[in-house]
Amino acid sequence: MLIRDGAPVVRVAMTPDALTDLELLARWRAGDHAMGSALYRRYAPAITSFFRRNARDRADVEELAQETFIALRRSNSAVENVSAYLFQIAKFKLIGYIRKFSGLPDLMDEAADLEQVGGEFVPEPEYIQAQREDTRLLLRAIRRLPLKHQLVIELSFWAEKTGPEIAEILAIPVGTVASRLRQAKACLVDKLRELADSHEALRATTTTVDQWRIRLRELLAQQSTDESSLDEASS
Repeated sequence: MLIRDGAPVVRVAMTPDALTDLELLARWRAGDHAMGSALYRRYAPAITSFFRRNARDRADVEELAQETFIALRRSNSAVENVSAYLFQIAKFKLIGYIRKFSGLPDLMDEAADLEQVGGEFVPEPEYIQAQREDTRLLLRAIRRLPLKHQLVIELSFWAEKTGPEIAEILAIPVGTVASRLRQAKACLVDKLRELADSHEALRATTTTVDQWRIRLRELLAQQSTDESSLDEASS
């Protein structure tokens, strides 16, 4: 028992939920599997959802998600943002997955990978059937975009990442995130027009896209604020 000033000191063990992401990761890497389980519970839903929208069946989804967390555990890299780092790993896992099933050579560089279109990688049927008609059409349209556009839509609309977070995940400048988002929006609307079976279906899906447009405006506004702050700091 620890004695301080003549009185016993009661140590209060912190529960995993009270720890930050970085604290959980540090303890997990040090061998505390309970901390790893806590970190997994915290982020497994987001990472699993990412793969459910992009992989072909449940078995692939579960395998990719598990591989993502194992890679986080085994990495010796310094991590500042656990969520962003997990999505960065997930991005590489997805690229490898698409390359494998497309029969593409392993030596392709990332720039070439990001130009690939994942149209044949239809998400698992159970997931698709659980979605509303407008969301199903949206997912079909997104599958027909280059991966570089798919990813910014995925991260901004569904994962709700900020501009700087998307930049960190994709390893691109924040300004490139903004331009890629604008390009993705324009391409997505064109694909929706091509795929919609009726004007009503297009109108319903456009409502969903409008939600993403609101998110896009928020991201771009935030980027402008961040850039202004940087300019002031450097002046």
